[in-house]
Amino acid sequence: MKTVNFIGIIILSCLISCEKNSVQVKNNPIQLDYIELFNDSIPPCLVGINEIVIRNQSDYDSLRRKHAPQGEYENFKGDGKQKSFKLSYQPLDSDSDGKIGPNDLVIYVKNKPIIININNEKIEVSSNPFRIKNDSILIFADEHPYTVKYKIHYTEIFKVNSENGEITFISPPLSGSDIWICGVKKLYDTYDNRVCTLDDFDLTDKIIVGNTVGGNGCFMGFDIELLFDTMSRDLQYKVIIKIEYTDYGCPEIYISNTKWILVENIKEVNSISFIYDTLWVD
Repeated sequence: MKTVNFIGIIILSCLISCEKNSVQVKNNPIQLDYIELFNDSIPPCLVGINEIVIRNQSDYDSLRRKHAPQGEYENFKGDGKQKSFKLSYQPLDSDSDGKIGPNDLVIYVKNKPIIININNEKIEVSSNPFRIKNDSILIFADEHPYTVKYKIHYTEIFKVNSENGEITFISPPLSGSDIWICGVKKLYDTYDNRVCTLDDFDLTDKIIVGNTVGGNGCFMGFDIELLFDTMSRDLQYKVIIKIEYTDYGCPEIYISNTKWILVENIKEVNSISFIYDTLWVD
């Protein structure tokens, strides 16, 4: 057995998937062929692909929201009077809390920064963009090591309409300031020159599966093996992660690989399992 000096590979959702999908294939499963999809054959308007399964239009409609792209930035000019600013489009709930909040928007205030008084000290609120953690805006020190100096609840600076995402500042941004806002996610009709629909896809007795796997500089991509248990109707999507064998460690970079496949002649799939294995490559 080889002794490997390897910095742990990062695999998207692998730890969770391997743990929850450790069931062994039973009842003499059959190996299935699949068609790898590219370019316009890939379902449109989806980003952040990870263990995605599309069996019908309903699946796609749900995934369009969960994996929606970022919305466009819109620019507003501060005049020292206007407090409220609203995007021309509806931002989506990106953190699954059932409402539009500060984590569903990206907000910059440039040129004329927002100043707040903390303990009789005037503090410039970092807004490149606002960094919010646990509902607090993080204010960083001006000098090395630039650690967090203050935390203030975001509602001391602005509030967000939970339905439409409109932002209302407690004090109006100064005249001459630029306010840039975008939604973390937006439901597009057209994105990347493609219409956001499955109208051109025939999913009769077919399913589409998309998955992304990644790791450090020793990650060399992944292969796919499909097994189908005809008794339990379980489709097992096996990921074979290829890792370069080395005695010298791996570059501290992140590399990822996304693949989409079409599986045909599947009439009844009760469940789909994602299983991960590793192949060391010399």
